[in-house]
Amino acid sequence: MLVDILGSSAVAEFYDGVASDYHLIYADRWEQSLRHQGRALDALIRSSLPETRDVLDCACGIGAQAIGLALLGYRVTATDISERSLQRARDTAARLSTPVTVLPADFRDLRGISGDFDVVICCDTSWFACTSGIRPTARCTPCDSRSAGSTPRRRASINRS
Repeated sequence: MLVDILGSSAVAEFYDGVASDYHLIYADRWEQSLRHQGRALDALIRSSLPETRDVLDCACGIGAQAIGLALLGYRVTATDISERSLQRARDTAARLSTPVTVLPADFRDLRGISGDFDVVICCDTSWFACTSGIRPTARCTPCDSRSAGSTPRRRASINRS
């Protein structure tokens, strides 16, 4: 089990319990939903940050948004507190032959995750953090990044506290 901070084990247990059935909220359109969510997020991302390549989904669950973006060619790192949800994300990505880096982490404590990301997303689960009154132990801060042949862009780096 991941580090237990402010009830993390209870949250992980809840999501572990629903991981095998969570896709059922999409009825028989799970894979369609992955693609739809990817396209919706892609439009949002491209409207503000058209050079985006690297995405951190810091609360990926079973991978709906992470896999949807990876299907569109984004380099995605996906984290979650629920080990069973992470396994579902890995299995779905593998079945669709879609590369996604899937790692365990509580989005309130990202010290174990390193990398530079153009965009950090947290869809559908941020209310846990908003209602808990906790402060994250890692910060995403903007930094300048240039790569050969591309225009300057803003990226987020995970900074360990």
